[in-house]
Amino acid sequence: MSLRSHAGLVILLLFSSFILKGQGIVAEKITIDHGLSQGMIYDLMQTRDGFLWVATKDGLNRYDGYNFKVFANNPFEPYSLAENEVTSLFEDSRGWLWIGLKSKGVDVYNNKTGRFHHFTIAPDKLLDNGVSDVVRFVETADGAIWLATMNGQLFRITPPAEWIARFPAAPSLLELSPLENIPLNFQKNQSVHDLALLPDGDVLVASSMSLYAVSPKNKRVKKLYEDLLPSEFHRFAISGDIIWLANNKELWRIAGGKAEVFPIPASLNLKRKVLVPYTKDRVWFFVNEKIWELQGNETINFNQPDFQLDYFASRCIVDKTGNVWLGTNGYGLRKITPLQGIFRLAAAGYTISGIWAGKGRYFARHHYEIRLFNPQTGVLSNDIAFKDAPNRLINLVLEPNGDIWLLCTKEDEEHMARIRKYKAGRFDAFEQEVIFPLPLSLSDPVLRSADGGQLWIAGNRCKLARFDTRTGRVSYVDFGHLFGERVNAVRAATITQDGKGVLWIGTQMGLVKCVPRSGDFQYTLYQADPNNRQGLNNNSISCVLPDPSDPAGTLWICTKGGGINLMNTQNGQCRHITTANGLINNVIYGILPGGQQAEFWCSSNRGLARLLKQQDGRWRVSTYTASIGLQGNEFNTNAFYKNDDGELLFGGVNGLNRFFPNEIRMDGSPPQVVVVGLEINHQPAILKMPVELLRVLHLPYHENNLSFEFAALDFTDPSKNRYRYRLEGLDADWVIVRSQRFAHFNHLAPGQYRFLVEGGNGEGDWQAASPIVIIIRPPWWRSDAAYLIYILVLIWGIRRAYLFQIRRVKMREQMIYEHRENQRVRALEQLKTNFFNNVTHEFRTPLTLMIEPLRQILPELKDPRHIEKVKLAEKNSRKLLALVNQLLDMAKMESGNMSLNLKRGNLSVFLRELFETFLPLAEKRIFPDTKRK
Repeated sequence: MSLRSHAGLVILLLFSSFILKGQGIVAEKITIDHGLSQGMIYDLMQTRDGFLWVATKDGLNRYDGYNFKVFANNPFEPYSLAENEVTSLFEDSRGWLWIGLKSKGVDVYNNKTGRFHHFTIAPDKLLDNGVSDVVRFVETADGAIWLATMNGQLFRITPPAEWIARFPAAPSLLELSPLENIPLNFQKNQSVHDLALLPDGDVLVASSMSLYAVSPKNKRVKKLYEDLLPSEFHRFAISGDIIWLANNKELWRIAGGKAEVFPIPASLNLKRKVLVPYTKDRVWFFVNEKIWELQGNETINFNQPDFQLDYFASRCIVDKTGNVWLGTNGYGLRKITPLQGIFRLAAAGYTISGIWAGKGRYFARHHYEIRLFNPQTGVLSNDIAFKDAPNRLINLVLEPNGDIWLLCTKEDEEHMARIRKYKAGRFDAFEQEVIFPLPLSLSDPVLRSADGGQLWIAGNRCKLARFDTRTGRVSYVDFGHLFGERVNAVRAATITQDGKGVLWIGTQMGLVKCVPRSGDFQYTLYQADPNNRQGLNNNSISCVLPDPSDPAGTLWICTKGGGINLMNTQNGQCRHITTANGLINNVIYGILPGGQQAEFWCSSNRGLARLLKQQDGRWRVSTYTASIGLQGNEFNTNAFYKNDDGELLFGGVNGLNRFFPNEIRMDGSPPQVVVVGLEINHQPAILKMPVELLRVLHLPYHENNLSFEFAALDFTDPSKNRYRYRLEGLDADWVIVRSQRFAHFNHLAPGQYRFLVEGGNGEGDWQAASPIVIIIRPPWWRSDAAYLIYILVLIWGIRRAYLFQIRRVKMREQMIYEHRENQRVRALEQLKTNFFNNVTHEFRTPLTLMIEPLRQILPELKDPRHIEKVKLAEKNSRKLLALVNQLLDMAKMESGNMSLNLKRGNLSVFLRELFETFLPLAEKRIFPDTKRK
């Protein structure tokens, strides 16, 4: 079986001795419980875009380190996978993924459209049961794809060059590029197990009985190594110039024209076997659950496997970062990372609260017991290391010569401490003991002075004891005055001495500085101050370490909540290293210098972190968690130690880890980062292309709730991958989400945005995914056409308002004019009325004076003609007076003083009087001559 080469193989070679020969290594299981569609794995492939592809009995799976995306057959979708049982995978030089199927031939996946296109093998080329079973692909120098089926058929597909620029849109591509059958003329009952490319470019076909070389130029077939091959073999692999073959009884190595045979012991109970090349000069041989690493010049010892799995593996690859992926027959995937076995686990199942090592001996404290543990087996002894010691063992100091000072106390001796000295290798009886009063707890620290002549023991209640190892004298230091009434609650967690001999004591209420002054000390208390951003950021101190490169001027201060404070001892100013700078957690229990300058390792509540100073002064942070072999993610206070040979030890809630920092190489290459999911309005987006290729997204205004899912394709430890994102047009700066892989945006306003996301593996720099431009179209009432209409309507409205205002002004002026005119007319009318009233009064008086003489003269007249005329004159005068009175009544009516006075009258009399009034005038006009006579 051939294996595609990867850059990460170099990493694997560096760590292969630990992966294969290490003890206690447990491969990570990835099964259907994690989303895998089926546990039967036929093939594995990591494509150049970083995704891991898994061929199973029930669908094609794509893995991004967190989730599986399953591709399966859909009978109503012609561009779906032709069938669900996938037997082999291959990525060609164009980036196309070729998929071998159980009975439907071959599919090719176009990652630009997310479509599967089909090459169906003719029925006469299938097995009797209709199965094709494509076992392997290779690509020759001319770009042709060669594939072999289990029943001995060899085919060639030559995709046209124009497909690179534009892939055909048809579901079936047989008519455009047919499957060309290359006859091999096999003997009966031969099957093909593998294909490979020979150095001269020929295609090597491995059958169950022979090896064949097929020339791509003339399709000529020739047998190879006819005199060296066994009569039958079932497995085949090439590593460099060496050919490996295996059958049920023997393993064959053919090199330099010679064949070596290695009998396989019957005691192995051979059921399953597979040969897998994983480097140019190494091959893995799987027999049942056991694995042997085969090289070209070594003797194989079948009685001692290099590694053992829980189930038989049928496929194996190494990804770009050196992780080994194994596919099992029915039990899913197994993953082994390059770091598996480097963080050697010991004392599993025990809570370790203290560690010491030196002169080949290892001590660990579990509760109040200090025990030895075996570094070879990693097993903690059942008995305490110091058989004659009291039942409370607190701390110890290892002298360079192997002697040990043990700090202990008895349970019934409250506030009494004991210092015992044990000679190197003699733990059954102490040589010296000093008893002195000091309130102790389980984790009180002990400091050996730089000259080795003194031990400093930090007790509770701000008490510090100084024990002179040469004289046996004990003296005390009390710094309780710094804490006032809180002195009884203060507990020291760490004590250290810098390059100037200054003592630094870390408590849960601040950091105490003790400067020697003529037999006493000058004390200074450093505490967090919200108004001092350059001071301590947290008062709970767990560890203090003078910087090895500047022990008198710089302190590394670990806190439980504030991360790491890098203090300048001259001015007390601190530089803070927290989760904002990439630290895995802000609760830091211990810190140790690494194997190179400016390298430090620290333990936390979330695993181990490695800090390495860069040339620009920044600290590069790498993180390591339980998934790569740590005892757990949670470690303990005071459980850290650096051995005299440079080995680092850290203890936690489930044992301890011991490792050499120089063995751990930082992976500075950032992983590929892709967007793997998109939801629009809380529903999966339906796109015309795979979401990882999406570059521009157009949306209507009401589809403005977006959720992106992204992944960094580094499978070593996905939990430590970190992320940050930014939506240009909305976010002013990067949003740091650490291990969270989702970005949510709700109620985005119409406009254009640019989604940026970057990821890293916790070691290298940030790597950016391809940006996505998001264009949210406005609603129709906010479109350009709508705004044009709004402007036109506004202009029309302004014009109408202007015209209305003009008309309003004109109307107002007209009304003012008319009002003035009415006032003038009314004044004139009033003037007329007054004049008329005056004239009328003047008329009435003469008329009254005329009527009275006529009335008086009438009785004196005798001539009837004169009487009639006088009566007529008197009558007309009265009529005229009545008219004058009516005129006066009109004036009263205009002034509002006229009231209606109704009276009964005789109409005939009224008419007769009216007639008689005009009778003289009528007679004169009608009978002029008569009147004249």
